[in-house]
Amino acid sequence: MYGSTGAITMSAESQAHMPHGNALAKQRGAEGPKRASAGKEIATTTSGATYTPNAYMLLLSRLDNMVRRNAVDKDTLEQLRTHVAQHMALLPAHSRLKVQQLEDYGALGVEKLAGLPDAIVRTLRDSTKSAAALNFLKQPDFVAYMRDEPRGNLYGANGVLRAS
Repeated sequence: MYGSTGAITMSAESQAHMPHGNALAKQRGAEGPKRASAGKEIATTTSGATYTPNAYMLLLSRLDNMVRRNAVDKDTLEQLRTHVAQHMALLPAHSRLKVQQLEDYGALGVEKLAGLPDAIVRTLRDSTKSAAALNFLKQPDFVAYMRDEPRGNLYGANGVLRAS
């Protein structure tokens, strides 16, 4: 079972039952790779930790596909409007100013930041202007404001802080 180097070796009889062209099959043994469980955990990292996608990114992906097909669903637009309105209400004043300075903000035709969710929905309904709204929704700074993860202080006076 163990070779001269201390590594586990397979007997000739075991190797005869393994497919010869598949090196990974020899490393794994008889059973294949384990799949992630059903539910929101859709991917597994190499360390074994699961990745749960951001609700905003899933909504944005669904909306992007609908805009490409020119079949925007009213329910999806309402979910987006609600999500944006809730997250904008939680933003501090300096972050709200940064949202107003984003590149495609002017293309939405928003006068006050409180009207941003409705302006986004209105722009997405118009097939000629929907590209500008999608560009705004996909901007990395705006995506960061829409995330659902808790926002903690990562840096302090003494350097990087641990998440609590």
